[in-house]
Formats: sequence, C-alpha cells, structure tokens
Amino acid sequence: MKIAFDCDLIASEFKTGLHWYAYNLIRSIAKIDGENSYILYYFTSKNSKKEIEGLRVHLPEQKNFKTKAIRLPRGIIGKYCEKILPIKLFTGRTDIIHLPDMGIVVTDKAKVVVTIHDLIYLIPESSDWFSNKKLRRVSKKLKASISRADRIITVSEYSKKDILKYFSVNPCKISVTHLGVDTFFFHPCEDKEKRKNTPAKYGISKRYLLFTGAIYPRKNLIRLVLAFEKAKRRFREYQLVIAGRPKGPLDGRFFDALEKLPAGIRDDVILTGYVNREDLPYLYSGADLYVYPSLYEGFGLPILEAMACNCPVITSNITSMPEVAGNAAVLVDPYSVEEIASAIEKVLSD
Repeated sequence: MKIAFDCDLIASEFKTGLHWYAYNLIRSIAKIDGENSYILYYFTSKNSKKEIEGLRVHLPEQKNFKTKAIRLPRGIIGKYCEKILPIKLFTGRTDIIHLPDMGIVVTDKAKVVVTIHDLIYLIPESSDWFSNKKLRRVSKKLKASISRADRIITVSEYSKKDILKYFSVNPCKISVTHLGVDTFFFHPCEDKEKRKNTPAKYGISKRYLLFTGAIYPRKNLIRLVLAFEKAKRRFREYQLVIAGRPKGPLDGRFFDALEKLPAGIRDDVILTGYVNREDLPYLYSGADLYVYPSLYEGFGLPILEAMACNCPVITSNITSMPEVAGNAAVLVDPYSVEEIASAIEKVLSD
C-alpha cells in the first residue's frame, strides 16, 4: 500500500503534545513497517533547503519513506488546498491518507484516517477564550473531518464519549489508542550536575513544584497559584515552576491574578517560557511534585511524563485524567483551591 501522512505538526519549531504525537507515531511505524510505502508531506510557503533538511532529520530515513515539501503561496495554504485541491496532485495516488490532527482532504478512492485528540473548541471549560469566528470555523472543520473520515483515532475513552456526544457517528468507526511515553527519553535522570544546572538555567533556585504546558485558561493556572499561596504558608522553601508559553488573548486573567499575590509569593512563581524537550526530563526529575489541575484534557500526556521520571503527581478527577492516571496519582477537584492546596501539603509532607 501507499500511505500519505500529513507532517505539518512535525514541521513546527515549538513542539507540544500534538506535535510529539505525530513525530513519535511516524517514527514508531517506521520501526515495524518496512514494506508499505509512505509519503510524508507538509505544506510550506518557503523555498528553504535548510527547512526541508531540518525536517528530514526528524523523520525516518528508510527507503520506503519519502519526504515531500509542497510549496504554495502563503494565502493558499490551509485556506484553499484542503478544500479544492486533490491531495493526489502532490502525493500521487495513495491508498490511505492519515491526518494526525483532524483536517480535510479532497480525494477520490483513498481511505482517510483522522486523529481527533479532543473537542476543546466545543467544551465550555476550554472554548471561552476563542473568538466566535474561530469557534465557528474550527467546529465546521471538525464536523467535516469526522464526516469524511473512514476511520477515527482518538486518544482516550473519554474523548470517544465526547465525539459520540457531539456528533452523529458510528461507534465502530472510532478506535481508541492511548498515548504512551518515550521511556528512552523520559526516565529518572541521575546526572547530578545536569539536575542542578538545568533548573538554574530557567531561574529555579529552590526546591520546586512543577507544571508543564501552555498557559491556556483551561489549564486552571489561576487556581494553581492560589493553591500554591496557601501551601506556601507551611512550605516556605518551595517555588512553583510553570514551564510553558503564554497562549491566547485571555492570558491577562492569569497575569492579573499573579500580580495580586503578595510579593514574597509572586517572586517564587517562576515562568520559564518554552522549555526545550531535552531539558524536560531533568525538570521532572528534579521536582518534588508535579501538579496538573486542568479543567479539560483529551488525554493528559504530561501526567505520564512526570510519572516516568519518578515525580509524584497531583491531577484532576475529571475528563480523561482519572483514566490516564489510574490509582498512581492524587486526584483532586480542580475547581477547589482548598482541595488542590490540601493535596500539595499532603504529598510534600508524606
């Protein structure tokens, strides 16, 4: 068979969960499939050999894998190509097309596999910071993507239930494939020098609690810092490290809450910005506790990343997180500052 795989996510410079999903999926497929032919394509408005070579470093180099950069004017990418231009114009005739983060393609005979990670654009806890225009556009795209797909992959039983709740789709069309952690990469780091120097690189100077992820409202960081303020009364020697980039127009809510903290507390909330993947295992390994009180997740991969590095975890008792954490984390009501703070104190003193 000839299989086309959309690599736009892998081409992204700042990779987060979805990007690493696509990256690890295609590299894992390469380990077990030396027979089928794969064309790994992505759209670009650049004519950069450096960009193409940079992407190829991250992709399999087997003979049955080929990388194709599809150069189009910036205004055409996304807006038109997936709606009116048959994908076979760029990839040739294929048997299967896999879109690892929803999407729409024009095709004739090829089967379409679509990964739907979550429904953040439809869930009130996560959609309130998107503009109405974007919500309408993405919801329409999501509906078309689900309708067109011959097979839907999702990453948790919870996300499957969400898809069935919001869309009329045959349950047999949906396959749940839980995510996994690259344990070659995420594991307890014993290198004492790196465990000391990596936190220092990001301005961490004390023992610390860790959160990783973009600063989205659904990540519930306002309640996290308020819980940290309460726990700090007893555990003064700790900092709270928020490792992730700001996202979206409503970040002001979080930064306003941060400014209202007493100076002694606020100074111990460390915002690192984007953290290189190579540094993450050292931050996880060096933390005394990982706190992930999200209001909505389709999966919640950072929970497993922290566990793989032997870091104790507190996470939410709603959506997919109990499914992911099982009985190996402390589960809390993410809407209760008191409960988050109590859990932090309990774990740090146990």
